[in-house]
Amino acid sequence: MTEFPTSLLLAAPAAAEHVGLTKSPRKQATAAASRRHADDIRSLRHGIEALRLAARSDNISSGDLATVCGVSRAAAYRILQTLLEAGYLQSVGAGNRIRYQLAQPVRELSCGYDGGVLVLDVAIPIMTAWTQQHGWPLAISTPEGQHAICRFATDAVAARVLVRYRAGARMSAQMSASGMVCLAFQPAALQAAAIRAAASEPLPAYAQRRSAAELTTALDRVRRDGHATFHPAGLREAGLAVPIWLDGSLSAIVAMRFMLVAEGGAVEHAQRLKMLHTLCDRITIEAQSRQKA
Repeated sequence: MTEFPTSLLLAAPAAAEHVGLTKSPRKQATAAASRRHADDIRSLRHGIEALRLAARSDNISSGDLATVCGVSRAAAYRILQTLLEAGYLQSVGAGNRIRYQLAQPVRELSCGYDGGVLVLDVAIPIMTAWTQQHGWPLAISTPEGQHAICRFATDAVAARVLVRYRAGARMSAQMSASGMVCLAFQPAALQAAAIRAAASEPLPAYAQRRSAAELTTALDRVRRDGHATFHPAGLREAGLAVPIWLDGSLSAIVAMRFMLVAEGGAVEHAQRLKMLHTLCDRITIEAQSRQKA
């Protein structure tokens, strides 16, 4: 058996390290830290993509995220569960049918949320429970200038919905009951300019444009009645919207949507309006209670 000098054996690891055959503990630790950092960045990017996907799609599944990010369903599930536990997503459904949608902490990052956070915190669970009980979809919007901006919709738990709403959508007075309520209660000094702008805004091809005079008449009716009803041309879904007032200011607008085949007559309309007012009264009382707490 060939024997090697002790000095050569002792020098071998250092020589191997010098030529790159082995790494020192420090270099190994640095390489491991770099891999962990790269994994963290990749996970962060996938988490951001999950939030973007939820914002675009109303609600998503682990399969949806896996497809977009090119990861396994198990990895997508872990990402979504992490965002759920952190409070950035909320779950809908259970078991294999569980889906995820944006939660309030994410929505509060959007423009225009600062003044309506309280009423949204109160309204979202109440609206969700209402839709689960009655089936019809609800949406809550907050005023931002002359427009109402949709902040939350119960479409994901609704039994009857044709056109899905998503958070961040602008609710035009030409195309929605919520937009009509928002524009109807604009400050008088801004009313005329807001009506002119609404009368000339771009609309989908199927929409029937109303002139400034027609809008003015419709908004006078909203102020008189305290609510708005709107039947979009070309769609089989109508909307009914009621304002929520806090501290004398328009804080939010809650809208109920229903299919025109189920619209019925004056009695059914009065029943739906009463239900919506009762819902909004409950939200208002709870919000006022939290303000005083």
